[in-house]
Amino acid sequence: MKPTRHKGQLRVWKDDRGFGFIKPEDGGQEVFLHITAFKDVNRRPQVGDVINYQLAVDKQGKVCASNALIEGSKSQLTPKYSSNAFAERTTSQTLTKSSSLGLEVLLLSVLPLVGAINFALTTSNPIPLVLYPAMSLLTFALYADDKSRAKNG
Repeated sequence: MKPTRHKGQLRVWKDDRGFGFIKPEDGGQEVFLHITAFKDVNRRPQVGDVINYQLAVDKQGKVCASNALIEGSKSQLTPKYSSNAFAERTTSQTLTKSSSLGLEVLLLSVLPLVGAINFALTTSNPIPLVLYPAMSLLTFALYADDKSRAKNG
């Protein structure tokens, strides 16, 4: 059985918060609409848009819209922010996160090596110095193999 589709007009839309309310065409109580309910639309909703949707129940047990479409609209949802300032801010945040990640990886790689060197010097046992890079290479090779098998199916 195919789920019933409903139609209504978007009465309230809070673009900054990504939600609004639909006034159903057939009357009745307003239906909550979240931006995540939209599937394959090419723009953000605006007050007055005719929305085609299915009814669902959210985690709090309230009725809401799902699988929503803006009538007369096509393909993918466009991002809310398309300005260069947003792109620059996002790029700078990404660079900060990646440099922080690089520092963490470096520390996590160097600390065991320092421990292996300390162990080798205090016990005159060179096995950890050989074992550490060998196990790292083996781990990397197994990870790469697993990743390629997952991509190839």
